[in-house]
Amino acid sequence: MNEISHPLLLHCHIPKTAGTTISAGLRKSFEILHFHHFHPDPFYILTRETLEQLLEISPALNSISSHHLRSFPMKLRGRPTFLITFLRKPEDALISQLKHIRRNFSAFPPEVRRLWPEETPELPLRELARRYLAQITSDQDISPQTRFFCNPNAMAKSGLSDGNSYGLDSYEIAHAILKGFHFVGIVDEMKKSLELLTDLLAQRGVKVYFT
Repeated sequence: MNEISHPLLLHCHIPKTAGTTISAGLRKSFEILHFHHFHPDPFYILTRETLEQLLEISPALNSISSHHLRSFPMKLRGRPTFLITFLRKPEDALISQLKHIRRNFSAFPPEVRRLWPEETPELPLRELARRYLAQITSDQDISPQTRFFCNPNAMAKSGLSDGNSYGLDSYEIAHAILKGFHFVGIVDEMKKSLELLTDLLAQRGVKVYFT
């Protein structure tokens, strides 16, 4: 571990923010030393303890990408991290999510399918959007981006919760957490974002290749 001077890249993949492109670039750059983590439960969260166990198993890991990277340690087992995420216009993210759900509905685990109407694959996009928006309560944000950063477990320990199991809807807390990230890209400016990310990592001795 003392010989690994470069940071461990943690790509916190908010759903529908071009994260597959980022993960593919990291895989191209690091090959088997990139770990794309998946869990069937959309509410699962990778804890610091689990991340440290991953590093214990594979101390040479260069990067981890996951929907479930919703805790943001600055160090793991004494090794510095480099926190990456991308944001997207909420309406664009919602439309992309609806198309993805409708197209791949049968392949999703039961934990995901139960969150959507049974006839999702056959519904027109407008009707699916109407049904989805009708089933969420008035105090829920249609964009999960803010709640993604307000880890419900961490927020509950601080006495903060609004009853949503995905996370707290607090723009102020999410903004404060994002200020601690090393890089926040914008999907609408993807080419520029990837160029900036590549330059930032190069300054830290890490070479990455995105297409």
